[in-house]
Amino acid sequence: LTVRVFARNASPSPVTGTLKGQAAGVSFQKEVTLAGGETREIAIGPKDVPALAVANPKLWWPAQYGEPVLHDLDMELAVDGATSDRAHAKFGIREITAELAKSGLVYKVNGRNILVRGAGWTSEMMLRYSPERYEQEIAYVKDMGLNTIRLEGKLEAEPFFDVTDREGIAHHRHPEQLPGTAARPRSPRLPRR
Repeated sequence: LTVRVFARNASPSPVTGTLKGQAAGVSFQKEVTLAGGETREIAIGPKDVPALAVANPKLWWPAQYGEPVLHDLDMELAVDGATSDRAHAKFGIREITAELAKSGLVYKVNGRNILVRGAGWTSEMMLRYSPERYEQEIAYVKDMGLNTIRLEGKLEAEPFFDVTDREGIAHHRHPEQLPGTAARPRSPRLPRR
């Protein structure tokens, strides 16, 4: 398991702090120094904290293949003993692969072949969002036996992704919406977390 976070120092002076947290029940800590105005990704993995090499983790599975287990991630950055920022997120642990076979592209999640059952998703025309509406609409997606949706319009709000991750629904953007991807084959991306 590798924890990644973008850190930004908004001041013009260098800042050193302690990034600490817990992911899937494993505690971690790392000293971080950022130059004035610097933004960069900080990664903490098994080389930094051996316990992050989680043995037999509870895995995220797509709908119809198992439980979409999500874990908690809590982090905070302390500078001079005071909390500068903190964040919480949920994430799934899974391995996703694809291979080209004689029959076509074969997707695997956690080493198991899966049948991608998907459809296009378009935002409500008037862009009226609510977590309750996402809950209802994703329930319809599951009732139809789908496990993947392709976002056809704009990128949805964060509560949408919370619901799809929790319900085991994979999601990806239509390739033509991404710069330079019009010629790429369509392929699902399972939860971003």
